[in-house]
Amino acid sequence: MAPGEASWRVRLDLDSAPAHPSRVRTIVGTIDFERSAHDLDFRPLLGHGVASGTEIEVVKHINEVRGGSVTVAITLGDLRSDHATVVLNGTLSPADTMFGTWNELQSCCRAGGRFALWRDPR
Repeated sequence: MAPGEASWRVRLDLDSAPAHPSRVRTIVGTIDFERSAHDLDFRPLLGHGVASGTEIEVVKHINEVRGGSVTVAITLGDLRSDHATVVLNGTLSPADTMFGTWNELQSCCRAGGRFALWRDPR
């Protein structure tokens, strides 16, 4: 995920939300790494919105030279806050897809689940 590779599609599936009894189990949207923003509507999933900021961090390189994968953490929300964010942790494959788990950062009762991220072909 380099700066020139702006728009990626993302799907978040909810597995657990103790404080948010939600009927919605999946949301889909985009993350624009060039603008450091996302357009995911978390309200149906979490019961509240998440600010549109985005930050990406390569956590660990694993055998990139031989076509291996890279572990990445993506933070969505207010990047100055320790509780108004959602963090995606996953493995970026050479095929421009990423799969992993996500967690809402909150002092208690946080939601979590699985996600898939792929390059938008536009």
